[in-house]
Amino acid sequence: MTDTFGWQDWRKAVHWGVDFGRDGGSGGLPVFASQGGTVQYSGSASGFGAWVVVDHPTADGAGCTVYGHVIPEVKVGQRIEAGQRIARINPVKGPGNGGVDPHLHFEWHRYSYVDKRNERDVLNPLPLLAGSAYPGESSVPVVPPAAPTAPSGASKMKEINQIGRSPNHSQRWGSKPRLWVLHTQEGNGSAQSLANYLQQASSQVSYHYSIDNELCVDVVDTDRASWSVLDANSYSINLCFGGSRAAQSRDVWLDRFGAAIDYAAFLFVQDARKYGFANLRTLSWDEIRRGLAGGTDHYGITKGLGIGSHTDVGPNFPWDRFIAAIERNVKGVVVPPPAPAPNAIAVQYEASPWLGAKITQQLELTTPDGRGRYAQYENGYIYWTAETGARPVPKHLFETYSELGWETGVLGYPIAFHTVLPDGDVQAYEKGVLYRRNGQPGFVVTGLIGERWKRSGFETGPFGWPTSNEVVFDGGAYQDFEHGRIFWNPKQTVGLLNADGADTPVEDK
Repeated sequence: MTDTFGWQDWRKAVHWGVDFGRDGGSGGLPVFASQGGTVQYSGSASGFGAWVVVDHPTADGAGCTVYGHVIPEVKVGQRIEAGQRIARINPVKGPGNGGVDPHLHFEWHRYSYVDKRNERDVLNPLPLLAGSAYPGESSVPVVPPAAPTAPSGASKMKEINQIGRSPNHSQRWGSKPRLWVLHTQEGNGSAQSLANYLQQASSQVSYHYSIDNELCVDVVDTDRASWSVLDANSYSINLCFGGSRAAQSRDVWLDRFGAAIDYAAFLFVQDARKYGFANLRTLSWDEIRRGLAGGTDHYGITKGLGIGSHTDVGPNFPWDRFIAAIERNVKGVVVPPPAPAPNAIAVQYEASPWLGAKITQQLELTTPDGRGRYAQYENGYIYWTAETGARPVPKHLFETYSELGWETGVLGYPIAFHTVLPDGDVQAYEKGVLYRRNGQPGFVVTGLIGERWKRSGFETGPFGWPTSNEVVFDGGAYQDFEHGRIFWNPKQTVGLLNADGADTPVEDK
């Protein structure tokens, strides 16, 4: 790190980001995305020479990140994943690079990109990077192959258990699994982003496993039916290759999914033995039609059972690679079990010494809704979900959070790190933002009223700090602040009776 965030006397100004460089020169070094999201800006930018700006939806951690003094390698509107290379540091010193030595300038904006930077909207980005792995570095120890003939790629696979977070499953109605089915995503996702989608009730789809070349996510318990193959759900186990397409070439399958194919074979043998498959091999369409147990793909369901019209995993899938991996596992040369992934709450605790001593005796506890995990500490809590990551909640904010019903209340789970303001604290959650002034109760600001308050300048604007939560009134709502009240009403009219003098209107900027 070559320059820090915050006020700098020598600049007589605030430095709104953190700069990174390397002794001996930084020009040409790669730049990687800190979180997944969509490219908002890419190209020339005043003061930077060029930049990349990425907007992050809630599922990827929320907010917006800025990468300045770079040569972009991504396009506006492009979806990117955490850890993906998006640029390289501009090696030029001079006007074409903002007139500075080669380095990366990195900013973190709380909600969305703001051109007029201020202490409420632009945050110190170092907490965002706490506990992050370096690009290309595994976040868990790599387990060596069990034998020289074991597939080396699959031996490095991480498998994580997220069973219980997707509501999209049902009982098997007395059926026993007999078909183990491969699928393609037909999209550009990853194992985790696909799992995130499958964990949304609105998606109405699921698989037992989502997998890419580095990660396998357990989404649905194999004792339950996933929602993958229509009428065959009750007697099938389903795996989907995240980021795959039925039309991709054999070379793409082998280069980008080779380790995933090997690990899928390991899972097939594991599940086939668990459920007593008579055949630890793949099946022909006729064998599927005759009710034999074994492995196939979605096209096998279409042709063998006449269910649906899917053609994945496509004509170029390397069945020879999959079959050979099955045979190795059947003969006992198996892929070693994956190493456990590091606990995200424990990693965040190490980066948050202000939390003090841990109170929760277990590693973590499960939230009542089953979606998240949490742990209690001397000065606060840490909450985690697959969508939001691990986020600390300081004790004084947690007091209000608990009064509002914790994660199942009006706020949901925390999605951002808290920010200390001159007179209090603020933290963003899935359904709103919690503000608490020092020595006062905390209140939630959200929706159109929150947007109106934001445009007025937050707590330093004419309305001041919130002094109530939203109050439902006449089909709309209002919220009280130190110096006024903000109304929202779909009827577009609000009637007021004067009391102690006329109200003062505030112009909406």
